[in-house]
Amino acid sequence: MALPPSLSAARTILATIAAEVGVSTRTVYRVLNEREGEVWSSASKRGERIRALAHTLGYKPNLAARSTRTGRFGQVGFVMGMGDSASSFSHVFLKGLHDGLSTAEIALVATRMSDELLASSDRLPAILASLSVDGLMLLHHKPETAAMRRALNRCGLPLVWLNDRRAHDSVCYDDHQAAVDAITRLHALRHRRIAYLGGGSADHYSSREREAGYRAAMAASGLADNVVELAETAGQSLHERVEAWLRAAVARSAKTRPTAVLCYSGEQALAIQLAAGRLGIAVPEQLSIVYCAQDEARPAGLTLSRMYCESHRLGMASAEMMVRKLAQPRRRQPSVALPYAWWELGTSVAPPSAPA
Repeated sequence: MALPPSLSAARTILATIAAEVGVSTRTVYRVLNEREGEVWSSASKRGERIRALAHTLGYKPNLAARSTRTGRFGQVGFVMGMGDSASSFSHVFLKGLHDGLSTAEIALVATRMSDELLASSDRLPAILASLSVDGLMLLHHKPETAAMRRALNRCGLPLVWLNDRRAHDSVCYDDHQAAVDAITRLHALRHRRIAYLGGGSADHYSSREREAGYRAAMAASGLADNVVELAETAGQSLHERVEAWLRAAVARSAKTRPTAVLCYSGEQALAIQLAAGRLGIAVPEQLSIVYCAQDEARPAGLTLSRMYCESHRLGMASAEMMVRKLAQPRRRQPSVALPYAWWELGTSVAPPSAPA
């Protein structure tokens, strides 16, 4: 009986490695499936050579057999929320997760779960068990409930929180510092009347931290803060609400209206740019615009100055923490907050046209 193509290819690779190293195919198999003790230095070097050749030749070990022997599946779960807990992320972030895990030969299993399921101590462990994962990476943009904590604890899996600010076991961006850096740059350009356009989910740490960073930087510069909260009105779009706010600011006085605006999101920045054009306000000469966003996000082709965060780096850092958690499941890992950087993607920032 002919062997399946995959099995035949695997045996050919084992025989090739055995001939190259000068050992039996059984020895090669035991090394690649972690059954060969490598106590002596010579055995360790031989094992390294066998694994290097296997990697070059594209050999894949029998994961089912390995999981039976080691109790590990070699894959982790990436769980996203649903509904108002839905977690936005970019394909670049997902690539970072994959790249970081693949270096440790760990596969990624992605799924979406409702708040109800994440809080079910009866159903959640069974579902995660069916996914055959060794750890859990959770991207969920609402506060954790007591029921959710009990359900996650019952699963007994190492857990890493993604894009969330926690005391430990989390990876996120330093949104507070991003706002501070943006205001510091605007202040250095002689802006003294700088508004902040808030946004995002009130439950998410980034909304709180960006506003807190803005207020702290304004206070440190001796400036009065101006936080703008655009109340949602039925039948009124974001663009309409932004234009109404800017029109009211212009109507008051050129000496009191903001000369710069820091926006929570790119959608807000685009709305302000369009509103300024309709109102005859020159950007950046009369109004500078800065916003915070992922590096690859360009709503409607937006090219404005921004504080940007590298999504691929967030994915890699999250994967690296997951690998550490798998190695030491009971040890709490220090949380990681990645910095933003300034990106002059187009020129929407300049000194005010007249002394502020």
